[in-house]
Amino acid sequence: MKNYFAFAAAAVMSLSVFSVPDMARAQTEIKIPIEAPPGHIKTRSAIAFKESLEKISGGKYKVSIFPSGQLMAGKDEVPAVARGQVQMAMPTIGYVSTFDPAFKLLEVPMLFESYDAMETVLNGSVGKELLGRLKKKRLMGAGFWYDGFVALWTKSPVRTLEDFKNRKIRVFPSEVLAKSTTALGAAPTAIPGAEVFLP
Repeated sequence: MKNYFAFAAAAVMSLSVFSVPDMARAQTEIKIPIEAPPGHIKTRSAIAFKESLEKISGGKYKVSIFPSGQLMAGKDEVPAVARGQVQMAMPTIGYVSTFDPAFKLLEVPMLFESYDAMETVLNGSVGKELLGRLKKKRLMGAGFWYDGFVALWTKSPVRTLEDFKNRKIRVFPSEVLAKSTTALGAAPTAIPGAEVFLP
């Protein structure tokens, strides 16, 4: 039986985005900072969101997307939404868990057996409870966006735990992922996506 380590991103929004009376605004801009480059699936998903919302709202909402960390570093996205500097973010769970440690649950290795198991949890009571916790932080958890499962890429084969010894492994900024990598005997190096993926 396969077990997976899932990366989910929580889409977080400012509570004030949808609270302005219709008469008080001609158009509301929703700024979305994204750590990933333009061709990345996360950025392409944001573009699909932009196109849908602008069409459905009849132009009431304008979505501006800032890929490649051009607006801010990924670690700053969630606090920026809470402060009202931007209206929405699609951060990795590692960044959300620094804001609310309960989200570290979703970073635990081998937590889910499959995508179906992951979706059942994230779309069920556990996911709703986690997203609901964000209200205390002046955020609205809009949902989860799946960032895929962990894959290990190396130049030489890794067949046993011994093969991890003293090997430097890039991880995205996440306390849980870094400790898991250390437990395998490797040396984690936390590098944000904007510094790894070429735009």
